[in-house]
Amino acid sequence: MWHIINALILRELKTRFGKNPTLGYIQVIFEPMMHIIVILTIISLIKDKFLQQIPFILFLISGMVPFFMFRSIINFMMNGIEANKSLFTYKPVRPIHVFLARALLEGILYFVIFCILMITTGFFINYNIIPFNIVYSLLVFIWLVIIAFALGLLLAVVFYGRDVIKNIIGYALTMMYFGSAIMFPLWIVPNQMIDILAYNPILHIIELFKENYFETYPIVTQINIEYPLICTLVLLFFSLGLYYKKRVELGTA
Repeated sequence: MWHIINALILRELKTRFGKNPTLGYIQVIFEPMMHIIVILTIISLIKDKFLQQIPFILFLISGMVPFFMFRSIINFMMNGIEANKSLFTYKPVRPIHVFLARALLEGILYFVIFCILMITTGFFINYNIIPFNIVYSLLVFIWLVIIAFALGLLLAVVFYGRDVIKNIIGYALTMMYFGSAIMFPLWIVPNQMIDILAYNPILHIIELFKENYFETYPIVTQINIEYPLICTLVLLFFSLGLYYKKRVELGTA
């Protein structure tokens, strides 16, 4: 199975970045950097009032890049069947191979982007960017890949061929972005609002990632490991079960 997934990852790289891979890689890095620059410009004058524990640009990178990875995995998985229909005429290739290849590719790409941005920024601002708890930080990053894979698989199977629904999901992901404390520290938000935001499991995972990355990162009481873990297991259960039920239909689509 893994040699098929490896071949699919190489194919996805060529498909995604086309004949000019250098330009494609630059575009992937450019998107989060543009968001970071715009937000930094807006908030730089007031940042010291609410964020003194870590440099604000590192706070943005540590939330923005993982979320972009989460969103990208879901978007690419939802279009995975249509983009690879011709491959399903080859008997060894199954839709699950395409889904796994796309999730792994996006996870690896954004991990490399995250490392490049953190190392470069840390160098220029003279800040030690080594994670406070490197093992847990890496595990939480992988956890985000897994929950993105589970949600992407569920949406890809349920809404296959329904492009209108995919657009609505795009808006939902944008709302999730603003509700995941990417651009603002969660501890400045009123408790009543945090109680509502805490229904978003991605908020928990990104906050846990920052808590394990930055030694002095404050965590609010509403953030816990149990809720997002249950959400991940439930999503995996239903997405894999539904895929297994519809695997033949998807493979002959």
